Amino acid sequence: IKLAYELTYELTDEFTDEFTDEFTDEFTDEFTDEFTDEFTDEFTGEFTDEFTDEFTDELTDELTDEFTDEFTDEFTDEFTDEFTDESIILPESA
Repeated sequence: IKLAYELTYELTDEFTDEFTDEFTDEFTDEFTDEFTDEFTDEFTGEFTDEFTDEFTDELTDELTDEFTDEFTDEFTDEFTDEFTDESIILPESA
C-alpha cells in the first residue's frame, strides 16, 4: 500500500508538473502571441484610422475656419484702414 501510495503520489506530481509546465508554456506563448498580434493589429489599425480621420478632419476644419476668420477679419480691417487712410486724398478746393 505504501508503495502504491508513493507511486501514485510521485506519478501525480510528475504528471501535474510536466502537464502544467508544458500546457502553461504552450498556451501562454500561443495565446499571448496570437492575442497580442491580433489585438495590436486590429486595435492599432482601427484606432489609428478612426483617430487620424476624426482628429484630422476636426482639427483641419476648426483650424481652417478659425484661421480664415481671424486672418480675414484682421487683414480686412487693417488693409481697409490703411488703404482708406492713404488713398483718400481730398482736393484742397473741396
